[in-house]
Amino acid sequence: MFFTVPVNDVAAAAATALGALLALLHRLRRGEGQKVTTSLAAMSAVLQAGEIVRSRDRSPVRVGSRDHRGASTLDRYYRAKDGWIRVLPPDAATADEGLRRLGVHALEEGTLETWVAARSRADAVTELLGAGIAAVAARPAGELVQDEGLIATEVLRPDPRPGREGSWTTGTYAHFSRTPVAATRPAPALGEHTVEVLTEAGYTRAEIEELRGDGVVASAQTPG
Repeated sequence: MFFTVPVNDVAAAAATALGALLALLHRLRRGEGQKVTTSLAAMSAVLQAGEIVRSRDRSPVRVGSRDHRGASTLDRYYRAKDGWIRVLPPDAATADEGLRRLGVHALEEGTLETWVAARSRADAVTELLGAGIAAVAARPAGELVQDEGLIATEVLRPDPRPGREGSWTTGTYAHFSRTPVAATRPAPALGEHTVEVLTEAGYTRAEIEELRGDGVVASAQTPG
C-alpha cells in the first residue's frame, strides 16, 4: 500500500497534543505553566532514530532511493496487471526453491518482475503463497473502505459532513474499555471557525471584516 503522507507532520501534531496534556498535568500538580515546543526536524530525527544510531555490531542500515520499491530482488514491490504486490520470502534458500517451482530464477535480473507483470495481483499472490513465498497484494487507499475489519474497528468511518456522502474519513484509533470516546470530529472546513477564534481573541466585528476584506484571513462566516 502506497502513501505519500508526511509522517513528520502527523508525528509533530501527536507530540504537541501529548506535550500539551503533560504540561496541563504539570500545572495541576505544581501550579505552574510551561511552554511546549517541537519541530518537523525533531520529529524526523525521532522517526529515524533506528537508522541514525550506529554501533559496532549492528548490520548496515538499508539505503532507500526515489520511488523505492525494496531493498533487493526478493524484498520489494512488483507491478502486476492490476496493481502491485509485495514479496518478502523468509530466506534466500526458501525463495530460490519456491520460485524455481514456478519457473522463475530469482537471481536473474528482471525474471520475477516479468513473471508478476503477466498476472493479476490475486493470481500472483496465490501462486507465490502456494510455492511458500510470502506475498501480499498492495492495496491503494481506495480499497481500504472495502475492508470489513477496518470499518468494524472504526479505523475508517463515513464522513458525516453534509455534501460528503460516499466519502470516508478516519475514525477512532484508540479504544478504552472504561472510558469510551466518541468518533473523532471531522476536520473543519476552510475558515469555518475564523470568526469564533478571532472574536474569542478580542477582535471586534469591524476588525474581523477588515481582515477579511484585506485577504488576511478566510472565513466561511459573516461576523455577527
